Parts: sequence; structure tokens; C-alpha cells
Amino acid sequence: MSIPSAEDVKALIRDKYDGVESSALAGDIARLAAGEPLAYVIGWVPFLGLRIDLSSRPLIPRPETEYWTEVLIGELKKRRVPRVLDLCAGSGAIGLAVAKHVPGATVSFGELELAHTAQIRKNLELNGVGGTVRRGNLFAPFFDERFDVIATNPPYVPEGRTLEESVAAHEPPVALFAGPAGLSVIERIAR
Repeated sequence: MSIPSAEDVKALIRDKYDGVESSALAGDIARLAAGEPLAYVIGWVPFLGLRIDLSSRPLIPRPETEYWTEVLIGELKKRRVPRVLDLCAGSGAIGLAVAKHVPGATVSFGELELAHTAQIRKNLELNGVGGTVRRGNLFAPFFDERFDVIATNPPYVPEGRTLEESVAAHEPPVALFAGPAGLSVIERIAR
């Protein structure tokens, strides 16, 4: 147990309770003290002007993913009506941002976990953007389709690597670990 930072408590009050302290706040502070990530306690994160709901507890979108997605969007805006696949989509943050910021883009989402496919659909609706969501292992649900761009943040952590306690205890291992060298999913995608 650790004492949550004042900044985390302020963010919690601002983003979960719209700036008004609630009777549920003490329970949420206890969740933070137990090491649960702030994003899960709040229930959503901002991502390139979107509100990404995390109810199904997918991997929390990281700032570096937001950065690279912004770079991707800049490149896609130079193309004509790109077909984009967000593979290993989790919350769908990458594809949602493309759908919102790239006019004419057709975005599909591929995700292995059933709960996360429902999460992606919810995030599409919450953010008023469209896309096709399919469940399955990597490219299996898209065997008959072609894409201009495949964007993915697949699992890449070597099994056995020690992670921060808040990540190891709360984020989905299937979205993190990928074999002894961390390359098993990446190699399958590359093939």
C-alpha cells in the first residue's frame, strides 16, 4: 500500500466525479493506494481528442502510443482514402484516432479478447466514429481483405521480465507478454 499522490486524487475528482467529491471517493483512493492504475480507477483516458473507455480493462494506452498514432495520422492524411487495420486493438485507441482524424479512412479493428471487442464497439459509439470490429487471432478474421496500413501495438515483453507492480498486477498479461524474447506475436505479424 502506498499513499496516492495529490495529483492523482485531483485527477480522480476532476475526471471521474466532474470536480465534485463523492462518497465513493474513499474507495477509489483505497484502490489507488493498493496500486491499481489511475486510468482504471477513473475508467477512461483521453487519447488524441477522444475519450477511451477502459471498462473491459484492456491495456492502458500509453503516451508513446499516442505520439506514434499522431505521426501515423499525419502520414495517412497524405494518402487517398486509406484502409487501415488496428490489429491487437485492445481499447481501439489507435484505430479510433485514425477514424476521427483521417477523413475518408476506413478502419477495421482486430482483437482476440471478446470483452475488448465489445469495448471497441462502445468506444466507437462514445466517440461518434465508425469502424468494423472483428474477433479472432491476428489476421484470421480478415483473411479475404487487404489494407493499406496495419497499425498495431502487439504484446512485446519477454516472458519472465519484471514489470512495475501496477502493470503486472492489473494490466492483461496477454497484451504484454510474447514468448521468451518478446517477439512471438511480432514475428507472426511480420510473416
